[in-house]
Amino acid sequence: MAAENNSPENLVNAVTEVSDRVSNLVREEIELAKAEVTIKARSILRGTAAVLAGAVFGVVSFIATWIGFRRQVDASAYARRRFRLTDCGD
Repeated sequence: MAAENNSPENLVNAVTEVSDRVSNLVREEIELAKAEVTIKARSILRGTAAVLAGAVFGVVSFIATWIGFRRQVDASAYARRRFRLTDCGD
């Protein structure tokens, strides 16, 4: 029986089985790595989209505030000029 366990056929079968298992393990690890990279990439894209949306909102808010400020300044200047004109006419 000891001779049977050490036969070349058993050794070939054992090496083949180990090779198959290693190949399967490597394939599974590659699939897992791909899944992890996909999850990371989605997370990074979501974060980037959130930052860009915030930046766009900030720029639009700044522009709206600037326009409102300029209108207020222009309205104040118009009111001062009008008040002076009517005041001088008396």
